[in-house]
Amino acid sequence: MTTGRRPTLCLFFERAVDLLAASGFESPREESRALVEAVAGIPLAQQLSHPQMALDEKTLASLERALALRLCHMPLGQIAGTAWFCGLPFRVTGSTLIPRPETEHLVEAAFELCCDRAPSGIPVRILDTFTGTGAVGLSLGAQLKEQGKAFDLTLADISQEALEVAADNAGVILPDQALHLVKADIWPRGKEVFDLILANPPYIPSGEIASLMPEVARYEPVTALDGGADGLAFYRRLAVEGQEHLSAGGLLVLEAGAGQAGLIASTFDDAGWQEEGRVRDYLGHERVLVFSARPHVK
Repeated sequence: MTTGRRPTLCLFFERAVDLLAASGFESPREESRALVEAVAGIPLAQQLSHPQMALDEKTLASLERALALRLCHMPLGQIAGTAWFCGLPFRVTGSTLIPRPETEHLVEAAFELCCDRAPSGIPVRILDTFTGTGAVGLSLGAQLKEQGKAFDLTLADISQEALEVAADNAGVILPDQALHLVKADIWPRGKEVFDLILANPPYIPSGEIASLMPEVARYEPVTALDGGADGLAFYRRLAVEGQEHLSAGGLLVLEAGAGQAGLIASTFDDAGWQEEGRVRDYLGHERVLVFSARPHVK
């Protein structure tokens, strides 16, 4: 940015708004504010109260690079390298999905179930599969630790790159907590069972991925999005295979895509599961489903 004027936050902000608006971004002012906070670490309140603050060359260069990437629709989380989830900072890369706000409902539901059902003092054995950044399992672990609840956490993913990101996040979110990181196609090997299985599987129908917003279609890993022809391929596997990995009285808690809850529930019912409940997100979508193994009738 060479205007001949002393570089200030206000000048950068005005330019960013103009460029983002010209590129078709729906909320260019909000985008610009978020970019400044994420990249330069200047909170919104400070941006509003000190619009004329000077920007040093390093900060300005970082903001210019970030703006160029955002104009190409790279997600802000990938640009900054960090996304916030359940009030915690998570490292993100192009090898992981950026944690979504609606997924926080999965963590909330799992935490309530742990508090209601887990015996006092006995560690709850938790599997967070399709873990990606580790956001779901680590956020739950952080909440349980804060409440003094014992737990044994396993994070599993088929992507080695994602597991490395999850390991970095574990070192920040739960630095003193022993946990297990396992490269696995849904299930860790062996006969270990879990009291709580958390799953946020890929659920976008294959044919719809290319039409998603460019932040997703261009920059997030297809393997973490693609749920097969109808989006339900991994739910079928969870339904067919899940009970052998669940302890007696254990629960499977999963996230559903918008409009998928009914089909998922039917899939699990056909496979011999008992539905225990659903949770809606703030837009009214049935976002979280809870299942237990249906008792066998003698």
